[in-house]
Amino acid sequence: MTTGSLGSEPDDDPPAPPTPPSRVRGGTLYVEEEDVPEPSPGHRAARGLRPSTVLTALLVAAGLALPGVGAFLLRPEPVTPTAPGPSSPGATEASQAPRAPSIPQGPGATGESPAPLAAATPGSSGTTSRPPAPLAPARPHSVSATSASPAPRAATSTQRQDLARLDTPRTGHASELVPTHDFQEAELRALLDDPHQPAEERSAVALELIDGYLIRSRPRSLAREAERIFRMDLPRYLGRLPAEQAGWQWMNALGTLGHHAKVPEVGEAFLRRFPDSPLAPAVDSLARSTAMRVASEQRERRELEDSLRELDEKLAKERARLESRGEPTTRVSWELARERCDRPAHERLHDVSVVMCRSFLDAWAPGETREERLAVRKAREAEIIALVGLRRYTEARERLAAFRAADPEGERQTIASAIVATIPSGAEE
Repeated sequence: MTTGSLGSEPDDDPPAPPTPPSRVRGGTLYVEEEDVPEPSPGHRAARGLRPSTVLTALLVAAGLALPGVGAFLLRPEPVTPTAPGPSSPGATEASQAPRAPSIPQGPGATGESPAPLAAATPGSSGTTSRPPAPLAPARPHSVSATSASPAPRAATSTQRQDLARLDTPRTGHASELVPTHDFQEAELRALLDDPHQPAEERSAVALELIDGYLIRSRPRSLAREAERIFRMDLPRYLGRLPAEQAGWQWMNALGTLGHHAKVPEVGEAFLRRFPDSPLAPAVDSLARSTAMRVASEQRERRELEDSLRELDEKLAKERARLESRGEPTTRVSWELARERCDRPAHERLHDVSVVMCRSFLDAWAPGETREERLAVRKAREAEIIALVGLRRYTEARERLAAFRAADPEGERQTIASAIVATIPSGAEE
């Protein structure tokens, strides 16, 4: 309801929204836009997020979550162990089978230091170390004398015993370097000397003999067999030439046994036969250093002989002077015998020391005065050291037992027992 021009009643209809201004141009009606002010930040926050923004956020969240959901849904079903029923044959035997022991991975798997992987090669100071060479694998037991290329064979009992050692934790003890199985050296030597055996098999046997004597610390047997193998003409086996390996180990065994004068001779024979060998530099170095050692020992022996000769002349004059005065000469004889034991022991000339010290002990042990008893203790110690140096191990142990029985306190004050303790178990004399 609207009011007339004369009335004052309000208009019941709401006012119409204002129409935007318009303008007619060339018969066409144009609506003119009014400038709308930019809403303030507070006004925008009050209005809330736009629907497009919310949808974008939801899509991103779904994209991040889908890979995890897919991995969860596609995971394999866990296998639940079930007790063997009566219908599963062999289930009882399988459940009672012992679990195989786990093998430690790495040196520190058992909390112990790793064991050494190779036995030390004897040599002399100042020489070039032996180039590392892998040990030859265990020789197959059965050999076909008529087949030049035998078929693969199953592992022998010896090889199985060696492989079984890998299933036990290592303790790092030196005894683990030596295989537990018997070393069938007689059988190996018979195969080596059998001309009807294949050449490759004889080469494997020769290398097994060399390695077996080496890791068992048997230098006398090693020197004997290495000399024989060095003179043989056997082919290579797994990259190792038996004669080449034998020549090198022959030199080292001779040095260990104290046969230094023969080492340069063997070195010269090696270099004549294998001038281009990878071992040639080490052989040449060992031969030269051993020759220098032999010359030094000969010089020391001459000097020792000269000093003992001078001492003998000096004490002979003293003895004559005492005899002319009617005085005893026991002290002079004791002094000469003591010096003859002490001087070669100081120079480490074991072959001379062991003879002179035994002569002094037979004549003057156990001693009457404190000085004499101390001299006897030193002579016993020097004799034991010389015996160990000469690899006369049984005799050294016997002398130590006699020393301990005759003078237990004096034995504890020397290094005799410590020297005997360094003898390897089962070492060859």
